[in-house]
Order: sequence, then C-alpha cells, then structure tokens
Amino acid sequence: ILEASGFCGVYRENLTWTLAGGVLTVRGTGAMKNYLGNNVPWYFYRSAIETAVIEGGITNIGRQAFFGCKNLISVTIGNSVTSIGEDAFYNCDGLTSVTIPGSVTSIGDYAFADCSNLTSVTNLNPTPQSINRNVFNNDTISNITLYVPAGSVETYRNADVWEDFIMIEGLTQTIIPAVDAPSGEVYFRGQTLYVDSPVAERVSVYSITGTLLYQMEKAAGEMDLAINRSGGILIVKGSSGWVRKIKN
Repeated sequence: ILEASGFCGVYRENLTWTLAGGVLTVRGTGAMKNYLGNNVPWYFYRSAIETAVIEGGITNIGRQAFFGCKNLISVTIGNSVTSIGEDAFYNCDGLTSVTIPGSVTSIGDYAFADCSNLTSVTNLNPTPQSINRNVFNNDTISNITLYVPAGSVETYRNADVWEDFIMIEGLTQTIIPAVDAPSGEVYFRGQTLYVDSPVAERVSVYSITGTLLYQMEKAAGEMDLAINRSGGILIVKGSSGWVRKIKN
C-alpha cells in the first residue's frame, strides 16, 4: 500500500496531509496553500488518490490542489471550508458527485471544469455563490443534477450561472426514522465519523430534524468523514438501505 505524508498549509505545518490506501487526508487548522503545476506536494502520487478528505478546521481548498487527479472518485469537504480555489478539481474524470458544504461562499474559476463524469452536485448553501460560467463545463452541465436546500430551489433557478443547470432539485427535509440494519457500522472517534459497509454507496448525514448536512459517495469498506460539530444526535443513512442514529 502506497503511503506518503507532508505539509500543505500556508504556514506549512498548520496543515498536514497523509496518503494511505488510496485515501488522501488533509487535517489541521487554517488555510491550505495555493499551488501551480507540479508543486502540489502529492503531485507524483495523483494516480494513487481515490478519495480525498478535507477535515474540519481547514478554511479553503487551495488552487490546483487536486488538478488532474483522474482516479479521484470521492471527495469529503469539511464544513469549515469557505472557499474552493481555482482549478481545485480540474480534470478529475473519476469524480461523479460532489457535495459543497453550506459554509462555502467562494468557488474559483475552473474549480470543477473538465470533470467529464460529474452527474451530481449538492450545494448546501441556501444562498447561491457568485461564480463564473467556467466553474463547470457548459457541455456537461446539462447532465448534472443540482441538489440545493428545499427552500432555495427558485433562488438557484434565478441566479446567474446556477440557472444554467437544467435539473435543480430541492433536498428532502423530513425526519428519518432510526432503523437497525445488519449492514453498516457507524461510529465516532473524536470529530471523525467512520462508516464501514461492504458495498459502494452514497452516505447521507442528517440532523435529528431531517436537514441534510453531508452527502458523499464511498467505496466498499470503511470511510471516514470529518464532522465539524460537537454534541447532539445525527442520522446516518446508506443508499443500500441501512440507517443509524448516532450521538456525537
């Protein structure tokens, strides 16, 4: 198993990164450095990155951070992130879905351009970010379903650029019952939520009132997700049919 590690913060050691088993995890506090070309610290490991986890406490995703990571299939972005830099996920062909936390207020040019297999974008910010049309590809945007908070559908349909999405759907905000199912182990360790299920599936995390907080695609096996919340009860649901109620 390929393993590597280093620093990637604006102040170098404020953020660290580790790559193990195809999962690149960035953790720490504060801003990520902006990059250009092959000075991204994991540049020579790009083909090995299948999952990227930006943990809570990190305030941005740097320019060109995951540029050309063609095997990247899953991204988890902590809800402390407020900006996604230019070209951050440019040419990530393996990416089929992405969830933008409600904390994100700025998305740089070409951030998701040339993601040719992207079919689902979930934007949890009730207020559409002001973005340029080059953030997404014009020739693929018609194939992408945009999911937004239920009360913001019309706002997105009338917002510059976001209005170009043909399919805009509101996220369901209903209370989900707690169900015990044989597949899917879910537990917290610190501020990290671990989900272990035997199949590749979509995992959704809801508040106890049914508000969708996080949504991501996971491969078969264990996945970890940084949750920037303390206390309270969360509902975790797998698309294969299991549901868990868990206390943070």
